[in-house]
This record gives sequence, structure tokens and C-alpha cells, in this order.
Amino acid sequence: TGDADSFARVVGAVRAPVITAGGPPSDDPLAPLRQAAGTVEAGGAGVACGRNVFQHRDPEAMTRALASVIFDGTSPEEAAREHLGGTGGI
Repeated sequence: TGDADSFARVVGAVRAPVITAGGPPSDDPLAPLRQAAGTVEAGGAGVACGRNVFQHRDPEAMTRALASVIFDGTSPEEAAREHLGGTGGI
């Protein structure tokens, strides 16, 4: 939808779990983590990621970081420190 308020309205209007698409390519590894956090904060069930996981220098670590944000409520910054080594460089 493009913004948290309209996404939250969509989530509230349907009975099915709603996820967001992975978003545009980014050199900032925090970008997909922040998107995931925003999705969950707005009531979404998760994210569908592609390039921002597969093109990361460590796709498995990025997957763990995303899971930490989505399922454990970890902040994007903390998930990057824990799973991506500091700021999460690509």
C-alpha cells in the first residue's frame, strides 16, 4: 500500500494473513529489516523477500535476522548486530 496506516487498514479489513513484498533493491541491509518491522507493527504476518536476501553476502544470516525481527520482535538494529555482524554489510 505504500504506508503503514493504509497497510494497517488492509490488515484489519481481511481475515487472511497479509504479507508485504520484499521491496526495491537496497545497499542498506537494514532496509529489509526495517520493512519487516514496519509490516509486523502494522499487523502484517510477514514479508516475502527475494533479492535483498539472495544478494546479501550471507543469505542465511539475513534470513535469521528477518526471522528475528518478524517472530521475536527484535529491532532491526539489534537483528543486524546479532546476525549480520555489526550494521549488516552486504
